[in-house]
Amino acid sequence: MIPASKKMALLIEQGCNEIRTVVYGLRDMQDLRKMTEALVRVNSIENQADDVFDTSIDLLFQQEDDAKEVIKKREIYQVMEIATDKCEDAANAIESIIIKYA
Repeated sequence: MIPASKKMALLIEQGCNEIRTVVYGLRDMQDLRKMTEALVRVNSIENQADDVFDTSIDLLFQQEDDAKEVIKKREIYQVMEIATDKCEDAANAIESIIIKYA
């Protein structure tokens, strides 16, 4: 089983890669379909990250007895989940740009 932090890191990487694809596409606005598909994938990735976060927090409170560890790991999961939220925020901003200039 892959630890939650590793799953979240992979999701963050995927989200950033999709954002990069869209940002490069903004240069010439030629392949709007590819850009739109990347934006949809960012939203999907963020939803997956929410699920991983919720599950990891549930498991953390069920399995961890040390309060310090609970606090540390919860904070790490929260920061990682915020990173995926920021990818989605960027995707939403880029979508507005595409709609305005396409």
